[in-house]
Amino acid sequence: MRAIEILNTMVDLDNFEFVAKVILAAVCGSVLGFERKLHTRHIGMKTNFLICTGSMLFADLGLELARSVGGDASRVTGQIVTGVGFLGAGAIMRADGANIVGLTSAAVVWVNAAIGAAIGLGFYAQAFYFTLIILIVMPLLHLFEQKIPKPDFFPDPPDEGGGSSGPATGANKNKIVAKRVIE
Repeated sequence: MRAIEILNTMVDLDNFEFVAKVILAAVCGSVLGFERKLHTRHIGMKTNFLICTGSMLFADLGLELARSVGGDASRVTGQIVTGVGFLGAGAIMRADGANIVGLTSAAVVWVNAAIGAAIGLGFYAQAFYFTLIILIVMPLLHLFEQKIPKPDFFPDPPDEGGGSSGPATGANKNKIVAKRVIE
């Protein structure tokens, strides 16, 4: 008898909507992660999948709590924004004393959470179209940025050998490793 109750709960239409949210969040997060992996960035498919589906779950739970016991679902959404902002800040590092790396990865984390929250709140089409736009525009901007001549006021990054000071040792080696890992 217990198995039939569980099966009835799983077949409930509300659960189908939840499963659809999970699948859409998984797809959107994973394809954004795939795009980042194509450009050899370290915040890839698994991380983006987790960010998008986690944000979807938090937003869905906030919406369900607001419906069942009253309250404001936007409070949960607001906490997603600040929490993911903290996560994205961990992706940003200063390398070589002047260059800041990881900003695009941090922005992808933030946008991915917004997509997940949109799905959790029931804005499926908006989340899908926004993901599609990102997948189209990011590679185009990458190509465009490569065509723009670099201004003189941006210093060239040092070579792998640590610049003119000799081989990479100590602090220089750590800076080079940090630069490779982050972005």
